[in-house]
Amino acid sequence: MEINMTPQVINARMIADILNSKTNLEVDIWEELDVLEVELSNESIVDFEPMDTNFKDSSDAAFVKNREIKTIFAVTIDDGALKETKAIMKLIIQDLGGFLCADSVDFNPIYDENNIDSNDDLLS
Repeated sequence: MEINMTPQVINARMIADILNSKTNLEVDIWEELDVLEVELSNESIVDFEPMDTNFKDSSDAAFVKNREIKTIFAVTIDDGALKETKAIMKLIIQDLGGFLCADSVDFNPIYDENNIDSNDDLLS
């Protein structure tokens, strides 16, 4: 699992609208849950589920506060879907801002629109 964080207030509908306008991917949204599922061209699935921005761990809370994060989505990526996932994440980040980071102790590595193309270790 990876994490998409942004200093804007966004929802699954906003992400779906970007993907519907810029790709031909199958996008399913459950607006009442704020959950999005994207079927990639190789039939892999990428899920977006909202996360609470109020982390209990003080270093995690400081990370979110220092970056003025208002919205967090857990992003679950199927194995073998890295290249196409990076491409759709770049579209999302370009339109909505923010970054994609690892679900790790220090959230590293962190990918923004400037370096998401150059990193092949997104799921490491």
